Amino acid sequence: MKTILVTGTSSGIGYEICVQAAKLNYKVISVSRNIEPLKEMDGIESYSIDITDKKKIVLIINLIL
Repeated sequence: MKTILVTGTSSGIGYEICVQAAKLNYKVISVSRNIEPLKEMDGIESYSIDITDKKKIVLIINLIL
């Protein structure tokens, strides 16, 4: 299974990328300040973080690897 990391997923393009990738059976990791829109969706792991925090980005990358 391929994994995709998408940032800015609470609305717009980021949200739609998550939805479509999950439909295509990708493992989706969603990163956004507001995770509520994707929180309950199957196939999407959502994390609420500020992507300017380097330590948290490293933690998310480790989830993928």
